[in-house]
Amino acid sequence: MLLLDLPGELLLCVMDHLERAKDIHSLCLTNSHVYRQLLPALYRFNIRFQNSSALHWAARYGKLELIQTMCVYRARVNVYLHGYTPLHFAAMFGQAPVVRWLLSYDGIDVNCRGEGLGLTPLGVAVRKKDVEVVQVLLSDAHIKLNGRNDDGFTALHEATTRGYLSVAKLLLAAPGVDANVGDTCGQTALWWATKRSDEILTKRLLCEDDLDLNVVGRDGSTSLHHAVQYRNRTIARLLLCEERLDINVPDMTGWTPLVWAVHQADIDMVRLLLARDDLQLDPIFAGNASALGLAAERGHTKIVNLFLEHRDRLDINLPTQAGETPLCRAAAAGHHDVVDLLLQDPQLDVNRADLIGRSPLCWAVYAGHFNVPEHNHLDAILRACVEPACRTLSRSTGTALPLSVNSPRTDRSHNICCTGSNPTHQSTEPRGGKWLIDKPSSERQVTGHVGRSLMLLIMSEQPWLGRIGTRSKSSLRAFCTITFSASQHSCLPSLMQTSCDCVRCCMIPEAPVFPSKVD
Repeated sequence: MLLLDLPGELLLCVMDHLERAKDIHSLCLTNSHVYRQLLPALYRFNIRFQNSSALHWAARYGKLELIQTMCVYRARVNVYLHGYTPLHFAAMFGQAPVVRWLLSYDGIDVNCRGEGLGLTPLGVAVRKKDVEVVQVLLSDAHIKLNGRNDDGFTALHEATTRGYLSVAKLLLAAPGVDANVGDTCGQTALWWATKRSDEILTKRLLCEDDLDLNVVGRDGSTSLHHAVQYRNRTIARLLLCEERLDINVPDMTGWTPLVWAVHQADIDMVRLLLARDDLQLDPIFAGNASALGLAAERGHTKIVNLFLEHRDRLDINLPTQAGETPLCRAAAAGHHDVVDLLLQDPQLDVNRADLIGRSPLCWAVYAGHFNVPEHNHLDAILRACVEPACRTLSRSTGTALPLSVNSPRTDRSHNICCTGSNPTHQSTEPRGGKWLIDKPSSERQVTGHVGRSLMLLIMSEQPWLGRIGTRSKSSLRAFCTITFSASQHSCLPSLMQTSCDCVRCCMIPEAPVFPSKVD
């Protein structure tokens, strides 16, 4: 008797002793009569012993009829295979009709999370940039739009970080979406959009009501920081138009967006930021300097000039924690144009010294920034004396203000006084002893003196000058008279004398020829 001639009951008994689905499937394919009898048993075998794998296969390849048949035999629609449910597979492979049918099935979990990444079917569809599947999923009343995956990202985060504008618009249009939900670091969709310099998506996000514009990321940066750092003026304009934006938020290093703009020498961005009335110009970032101090130190003349146009909003003498003013930083860095620009401000305190007593003039000499092409042929000591004095004392009005030079390495303090107030130079020692040297003065003439203390400072920074100084048998003194021209705003060194024969012979010509103008 042939196997195929057996009654159906006996065939089912035979099938119950088969342990592999492919053996049962082979038996079903013997003829149509056996196929009709054994196929339901094959479905039940797959559901019972194979974790409804046929349902996942049908969802992947869009076999909706097979899915419906499996569900008739009570297949588990939320069962996991390789970490995903059938709804995950349908969303992953763009099977919108299958997704729609599964959502209509009772007991389906539209918010089930996949294993490993914790992605929901909506998260999978967003990653695949499948607009149709996303629309189908958003139509379900039970879907959670603000749920996070294991990375802390919502579906809106997934769309924003990948730049999927069409998907992001769908999500933002869905009721219940919260654009202010942050990831594990608190970074919102707007933060990520500006991080990517996505202008269109940023503009769309700014249309949301109650959007938080001042979210701080894990590095302390805000959306405005991103716009400034990536020089994106379009996004910067969009953000600055929002009154709720806090323009003065510092990052982890203490740098505000204004400081970043100065750091990058982006004058157009600085101009945009200065248009906001609530911009604070004076705060010290990380104890180092103000925005003006940074611009002065970097030699950004145009930015310094732009700051000075908003003089009523800043303190030009604001020091760092070390007591260094913007003038000190510009003088130390040798940015003569910036020094000249700062000196034009009537509120500038040219005598403001740092915590160890170094004035702007002392900083210029200390750093050795006295090498100007017009008088490179002059002796180094002469240039060290004349050039810093010229640049620190000169004013656009052609007059000089009182200058106090305090040497950090000696006990002397030198005061050069204005014309008309005291035509002398005074050098005072700590014990109270003092001596005066009278020099003639005129309406626009200031007599200056550089004594041993400042010269020792110069020699300490220039070893070859120090060796010459050790050969000196008498006090090393140098006098220079600076004549100020009111019309040309220039300063002309007119006299150089010394009482040290050694230095005169070795370093300074007896009849030095001075240039007609010192820049």
